[in-house]
Amino acid sequence: MKMKVSITEKERRYEEKSRDTVLEKYETTTDEIYQKLGKIVDERDTLSLFKFIQSDLERQKYQIFTAEWAKEKGLSEKIGFLLRLPGLTNEERYVMYTFLAFSKGLSVEGIVDADHPGDLERVIFKVYPIRGNLKEFYYLNTAAHGYPALMKDSLGKHRTLEEAVRNCEIFLQPGDHAMGLLKPDELRTRVYAEKVYKKILNSSTFVHMYINGLFRVFRRFTRFQTESTPFDAKQYYEFFFLESDELKNFDIDTDQYMELIFDLERRLQEKRKEREKFRLKKNYYLLRNWLAQKLKFGSIKWDDYLQLDKFERILWKTPIFEQDNALSEYRKEELTQQIFSEDDFQVMENLEYHISKMQVRVEQLKRQSFTDQEKYFTSKAIQRFENLSIWGKLAIPSAITELFYKTLWDWAYPEKMPLGKKIFRLFASPSGMAYRLIQKYMISRSF
Repeated sequence: MKMKVSITEKERRYEEKSRDTVLEKYETTTDEIYQKLGKIVDERDTLSLFKFIQSDLERQKYQIFTAEWAKEKGLSEKIGFLLRLPGLTNEERYVMYTFLAFSKGLSVEGIVDADHPGDLERVIFKVYPIRGNLKEFYYLNTAAHGYPALMKDSLGKHRTLEEAVRNCEIFLQPGDHAMGLLKPDELRTRVYAEKVYKKILNSSTFVHMYINGLFRVFRRFTRFQTESTPFDAKQYYEFFFLESDELKNFDIDTDQYMELIFDLERRLQEKRKEREKFRLKKNYYLLRNWLAQKLKFGSIKWDDYLQLDKFERILWKTPIFEQDNALSEYRKEELTQQIFSEDDFQVMENLEYHISKMQVRVEQLKRQSFTDQEKYFTSKAIQRFENLSIWGKLAIPSAITELFYKTLWDWAYPEKMPLGKKIFRLFASPSGMAYRLIQKYMISRSF
């Protein structure tokens, strides 16, 4: 699926400065790689060369690819993912991720230090069936610093997601982990307001001089270095989003992965219901468990519940590509053996195997992009990206890796966020407007 993505002229210039600052930082990294490699070659140290290629260079692939990609195409292309996911209730979900946002943090030299040249931000969609093929579509934008907004907004009744977002725009917020959707009515309101503003501005010479005078005073007090108007000119790009079914072309099956996750979630809830009378809020529960141990009247069922809570953390709060190792260790624990059945363990092992299989496939893609580029570029999966630059195509395995080092709560399940994250979300979402006003001020200061 393709989406229209907008960025204002000021934001574009800020992104370019941010990109250049980040690239400058990673030029040093590349120089260090060449120096270290040269030293090893001069010393004819074969073992060190092998270790360097297997470890040091492997860790730097992401920075190398994204930095070269940035030099190649600037801001004009990104890799996107559109994943179809099951809902926690009678719903389905989608998450729309965009990869390669240069200005993670306010990373312009002289304001805040550069960060890294890539990240993933998202819009979460919740879809509820109504009747027949008709569904009600809602969405959650990314609010301040990567947290989903608190309140979902409606896109109305449609048959498909593509139909629901057909006349929408995506915006990427510079200087932050933020991405959002602009609905057609919001876009029409902006066009109408801009038209009224221009009409007022051009109504008379006196009004024009008065408004310009206000902006001059505003710039003097705020130290803005550029002309300030309420409406910046927009530039548009079209980004391609790789969908769940298309990820299967890479032998990466997110549908089967989510089926296993929800199977284990169902089993987890059944175990909890068996112990419902012992179910307490986590912090109170930990306190009571500690007191029970000190006073020597502990109950094994209290420990059971803590063990189940640990299992939930593995499913929803552990990065996906780390879940297999975490589950493997979890299965070996004595208390786990007492709680779960052989059938439960079989599903856990199936999930571990599936995650491991996806990891191996991504590593194969990374290795192939380095060592067998002819085979890599001629594969059907890569040929789908016919309009993507060479460096963009090489960055695809890095983008997939970044995606799978996110947690499931971060993908599209904010209900499963850790408590601390939930608290921060309460503050981040309502303050989003103030946060963005500060960003606009910082962006203006950078010119």
